[in-house]
Amino acid sequence: MHQIHSLGSDALAVQADLSQPSPARSIVDHAVARFGQVDILVNSAAIFESGTWEDTTEENWDRHFAINLKSPF
Repeated sequence: MHQIHSLGSDALAVQADLSQPSPARSIVDHAVARFGQVDILVNSAAIFESGTWEDTTEENWDRHFAINLKSPF
């Protein structure tokens, strides 16, 4: 973010546990509170836990979908 500020622009980095919906909503709330609107949102949230077809559980499958697919939505 130092480079962004050195160019005369502003940015905000927000960290959150995106396995649940409410923290995802708070990210947008933080940005709107700071800037008044969201012009660009970079979502870099993802998990890639190891596992094989045989040992992947339904809970592991659901966790990947919740973080990698549902939270960006």
